[in-house]
Amino acid sequence: MDASRVEMLNSAFTDGNQTEGSNKQFMKFREEEHATKKKTLVDRLAVSEQEFVDSIQYIKNTFLAPLRKLVDAPMPMIALAELIDITSNLETLLNCHVIFLQSIKERIAEWETHPYVHDLFTEKTSFLKLYNYYVSNHHKQLETIDACIEKYPLFAIFLRDLEAREKVELKVLLTEPLRRVSSYYLIVQEMSQYIKPKTEEYDTMAKVVARLKEQTEKLNADLHSSLSSKNRDSKSKKSDKKGSSRSTKTDKK
Repeated sequence: MDASRVEMLNSAFTDGNQTEGSNKQFMKFREEEHATKKKTLVDRLAVSEQEFVDSIQYIKNTFLAPLRKLVDAPMPMIALAELIDITSNLETLLNCHVIFLQSIKERIAEWETHPYVHDLFTEKTSFLKLYNYYVSNHHKQLETIDACIEKYPLFAIFLRDLEAREKVELKVLLTEPLRRVSSYYLIVQEMSQYIKPKTEEYDTMAKVVARLKEQTEKLNADLHSSLSSKNRDSKSKKSDKKGSSRSTKTDKK
């Protein structure tokens, strides 16, 4: 009799208690493995949140703060209203993320007694609604920067030199927050796979995943609509300029 059939027969006549013990051992191993993977994802969340806070702080300190000085100068390079359009609600978002980051760090510090983050996403992330405004206003940020470059030569020189020194464009930096909500959705969705079903944590996290998915889809749709509108306006302005140029040439003739 071959070895595989022997193993099968032995398995069929194995004592029930031994089988039950093996199952419990396997379940324990899987729970420990899932707990480790969940903790790894929470650590990744903390690193990601710190990097995001650092990047927005960089935008604020390196670009927005100098622009504010230009507004407060005796001979301002740009108007306050234009600075507000460029800044949008970025600084408010930064303050909210700093608080959320601190909550994540505190939870990691007490992970042995509180090995979960579902409550943080239900109690500490109401500020994510602010992204609805940031995304819908993003095209206005870009339009205002372009308009200020065209309207204020000194501002154009200042921004060009600053971007050359930092080797990055302000308009590129301002796209960073557009992806933040979707990054939460992806990491929380993956994390939910390692949470024990039919528990409060699992049910709550399922609701968090659904909410973040819905908001991500809405923000993507709003961004697409906003940028499409910007492109149409840009084409319309170019067409008007061409028409005006042709009219001027005809008048000269």
